[in-house]
Amino acid sequence: DFANQILPPQYKYKEAYEKAKGKHVGFRSLQDDPKLVHYTNVAKLQSDREYKKNYENTKTSYHTPGDMVSITAAKMAQDVATNVNYKQPIHHYTYLPDALSLEHTRNMNQIQSDNVYKDEYNNFFKGIGWIPLGSLEVEKAKKAGNALNERKYRQHPDTIKFTSVPDSMGMVLAQHNTKQLSDLNYKVEGEKLKHKYTMDPDVPQFIQAKVNAFNISDAKYKADWKKTLAKGYDLRPDAIPIVAAKSSRNIASNFKYKEAYEKAKGKQIGFLSLQDDPKLVHYMNVAKIQSDREYKKGYEASKTKYHTPLDMFSVTAAKKSQEVATNTNYRQPFHHYTLLPDALNVEHSRNAMQIQSDNVYKADLQWLRGIGWVPIGSLDVEQCKRAAEILSDKIYRQPPDKFRFTSVTDSLEQVLAKNNAITMNKRLYTEAWDKDKTQIHIAPDTPEITLARVNKINYSQSLYKLANEEAKKKGYDLRSDAIPIVAAKASRDIISDYKYKDGYRKQLGHHIGARDVKDDPKMMWSMHVAKIQSDREYKKDFEKWKTKFSSPVDMLGVVQAKNCQALVSDIDYKNYLHQWTCLPDQSDVTHARQAYDLQSDNLYKADLQWLKGIGWFPSGSLEDERNKRATQILSDHVYRQHPDKFTFSSLMDSIPMVLAKNNAITMNHHLYTEAWDKDKTTVHIMPDTPEVLLAKQNKINYSEKHYKLGLEEAKKKGYDMRIDAIPIRMAKASRDIASE
Repeated sequence: DFANQILPPQYKYKEAYEKAKGKHVGFRSLQDDPKLVHYTNVAKLQSDREYKKNYENTKTSYHTPGDMVSITAAKMAQDVATNVNYKQPIHHYTYLPDALSLEHTRNMNQIQSDNVYKDEYNNFFKGIGWIPLGSLEVEKAKKAGNALNERKYRQHPDTIKFTSVPDSMGMVLAQHNTKQLSDLNYKVEGEKLKHKYTMDPDVPQFIQAKVNAFNISDAKYKADWKKTLAKGYDLRPDAIPIVAAKSSRNIASNFKYKEAYEKAKGKQIGFLSLQDDPKLVHYMNVAKIQSDREYKKGYEASKTKYHTPLDMFSVTAAKKSQEVATNTNYRQPFHHYTLLPDALNVEHSRNAMQIQSDNVYKADLQWLRGIGWVPIGSLDVEQCKRAAEILSDKIYRQPPDKFRFTSVTDSLEQVLAKNNAITMNKRLYTEAWDKDKTQIHIAPDTPEITLARVNKINYSQSLYKLANEEAKKKGYDLRSDAIPIVAAKASRDIISDYKYKDGYRKQLGHHIGARDVKDDPKMMWSMHVAKIQSDREYKKDFEKWKTKFSSPVDMLGVVQAKNCQALVSDIDYKNYLHQWTCLPDQSDVTHARQAYDLQSDNLYKADLQWLKGIGWFPSGSLEDERNKRATQILSDHVYRQHPDKFTFSSLMDSIPMVLAKNNAITMNHHLYTEAWDKDKTTVHIMPDTPEVLLAKQNKINYSEKHYKLGLEEAKKKGYDMRIDAIPIRMAKASRDIASE
C-alpha cells in the first residue's frame, strides 16, 4: 500500500491516453492552423532548395546577341574554314530507278563498300572461337617442347620395368635372410611358452602392482566427489548469497534509475508559448545574430554582380598581355574578296588541292584496309624455317633409339632368352593341369569332398552365431534372485578393489617374506622364470652368430653363380694382348691427342659455353617485329581513335574563360572568409558575456559526467541494504505492478 501511494500505478499513467483515443485533435486542414502555416513559411524562407530554385532554372540559360562582334567574326571564320560554300553543285536532277548509270553506280558502291565487304565476316565469322591446334606456331612450339623436354631426355631408372627371376641366387638368398630375420618366426617359441606358464596370485610383485593400480586409479580418486554430486544440495530462498544477489540486482535496476524521469512524464514544463519565455526570446535573437544565413544574406544578394571599370590598370594590362600572347593581330590579311565558282584561278586551285590531297592519293588503298595477311610462304618465313632447321639440336643430334637395331636370332643370348621364356611361361606350365581340370569328374561322396563340407560347417560364421541370434529373438527373463545374477554380484565383491586391498592395508608395516632374495624359493623360481622368458637371454646366441655366414665353396648354387657371372661378365670377354708405356712427347701420342680433340664433344662446344645461362630477349627479332606490325594493322583501338584523344586548346581571352575566372574569384571561399578569419584571431570576448556564461551553463547541463556524479559517489560510499528497507519494499511493489 505504501508503494502504491508513492509510485503511480501503470493503469493510472495511461488513463488519460486511453480516454483520448479515437477523439479529434487539432485542425481539419493544415491551412486552418496558424502556427503550422507560420512554420511552413519559415521553412520556405530557410529552405536552401527554394532559395536556389530560380538560380537552378536560369543557370543553364545563356543569351548572346546575334549581331555581337565575336559571333559575326566566328561565323565568317567558320565559312572560310569549312567546305560548305566551297563546293556548289551546278544543278540537281532525278534519276529513274532502272537507269543504267544508276545501276553502275550501285555496283561500284557495293564493290567499294566496306560494310558489304565485311558483311560475311560480321554476320558469320565474328564471335566464333578459333582453336589454334594444328597451326604452324603450335606445331613449332610442340616440336620445341619435345626437343627441350628434360623429362623425355633423362628417363628415371624407376620408369623402366624390371622383372627378377624367382629362383635366382639373389632372390633365394633374400628369401632365406627374410626368414632368418623374421621377428614373427623368431618369437614363435617364446609366445607358445608365455601362454602355457601360470604364476601364483600371491606373488609379492602382483600384490605391489595391485596396490599401485589402486593408488593411481582416477575413479577411486574421484569417488567421494561423485558421491557428493549424487546426494545433491539444498538451496533456500532466504540464504545470505541469494538475498545479496537480489539486492545488487535491484540497485542496478534500470527502472529505479529512470524513476524520476517516468514521474515527470506527461506534465507541463515551461511556458505556453515561445514568446512568453524571455530566455528563449533572447536565445533566438542571439541565434539570428550568429546565424550564418543572416550573415551571408547581403553577400548572396550581390555575389553574382561584378563591376569593373574599363580603364582599370589591371584590365588594361591584361588586354595588352593578351594581344602580345595571342595570334590575333600577328597575322593581318590584306583584304577579303569573293570569286565566282567558275573562275579560272578557282579551278586551278581545286586541281592543285586534289593533286596534293592525301585522301585522294590513298583512295585506291582504302579497299585494302582491314584485309588480313597470312605470312606463310613469304621470304621471312622461309628464312626462319631454314634457320630453325640449321640450328635444331634435335636434327643435329639424333638419339640412339631412333636407329634400328636387329639382333641375330641364333645367337647365344637370343637362344638362352627363348629357353628361359619357355621355362618361365606360366601358361605352358599350367596347360596340362587346365586340360585335366575341365575333363576330370569327382564323385560328390568322395571323402575329401565330404570333409570339405564338414569343415565349411565348422568354419561358418553364420552357423556359429545361429544359436545366439535365435536366443536374441526369443528374449530373456532375468530376475534379481537368479543364480547368474547372485554369482555375478559375488564375483564383483571378490574382484572389488576395496576388498582386494583390505588384507594388504592390514599387513602394512608388518614383515613379510625372507630377509634375502636367495632365502625365498619362490623369488628364486620367479627369477629363473624371468630369465627363461627374457627376450635378451633368448637372443644372446643369435646376436653373436647372426653376422657370421658360412657357405661351402663347392656348393652347387655357388658354383652355378660363378659360372653365370663368368658368362655375363665382360672381364674374360676382352683379352688385351699386352700393355705398354708411351712417352708424353711421342709422335703417336701427339696424333692421338689431336684426334681425340677433334672427336671431343666438349671441345666442339667449348666456344658455346660462354653463351650458356645468358638470357635472350626477343625484342627486335623478326617474329616480334612481325607480330607488332600485325597488331597495329588489326588493332581496332588504333583504327578507331576516340575524340577525347585529340588535343583541344581554348583561347584565354575568350568570353567563357574570362567569365569562368571571374566566377571562380567570386565563389572562392578562402577570399570570402579571409576578413572573418583575420577578425577571428584579433577579437577578444569578455568571459562575463551573457553568451559565454550561457554556453558554460549549457555545458554543465549537458555534461554526462556531472549527470552521473551523484550515482558514482553513492557507489563509492557503498550501501546498507536490508530486506525490510522502504526502497526495497517499494521496488518489489513496483516490480509486481510492472510485471507482465
